[in-house]
Formats: sequence, C-alpha cells, structure tokens
Amino acid sequence: MNKVVMLNKDNVIVDIVDEVKPVKKSRSGVTILCPAEEAEGYVGSDNNTVYAKIGMQFQPSYYDIASLYMVEDIPNLVVPLAYKYNPEEGFVLNEDSYPDTNLGLTEKERELEDIVLEMSEIIYA
Repeated sequence: MNKVVMLNKDNVIVDIVDEVKPVKKSRSGVTILCPAEEAEGYVGSDNNTVYAKIGMQFQPSYYDIASLYMVEDIPNLVVPLAYKYNPEEGFVLNEDSYPDTNLGLTEKERELEDIVLEMSEIIYA
C-alpha cells in the first residue's frame, strides 16, 4: 500500500501518512479540509496534529512541511525524524548532529543546551 512521507526543508521525514489531508484556517479561525492548492498545512498520521506548510508561519519550525512524496514501500525501521528521504537515494538515516527544533535559540543557548545534555548522559551512564 502506498504511503506519503512528509518532509521538512532538510528532507527529514516529519510524518508518514496513508493519504494527504490538506487544511487551511477558515474565516472563523477553524481548521478545515481544503483543496491541495489552498493548503496552509497538513493533517498528521494521528489525525490530530497539523503541520504547517513551509512559508505559512511567521516563525519557521523544524516541522514545517516542505515537500510530500508518495512511496510504495517503507522499510520497517524507518520512522519519522530518524530518517530522511530522497527520491534518488531512497531512505537514509538522519545523521544530523543537531536537528534544530529550536530555531529561536542563539548559538550560545544551543551550546549551553548541548552541555546540559552531555552532563545528564554522564550522570545517568
């Protein structure tokens, strides 16, 4: 059965869905299904999460959807965020050292966060 992979700007798989459900905000502010050409976002696989289409938010997010690809077969170990997808190469392990989910952080704040994570690994090792 075909699946659709939702990718961020770095080709990281954000979600995997059976069908694309494009949505937009209505005049009253309610999120509604809409034609693909009017989409401001997409419903996630849990039918609860809505991912913004890239460029639709004032502040970008790691989870903004940049592209969608229909694929025939997804290997068992492929899960969102842990893998990337490229139409030429297929599925590849996401080896990014720091997926930047906190785009608002300064470089100093990121370094501090990394230090705290390293310290917690030492403490609990």
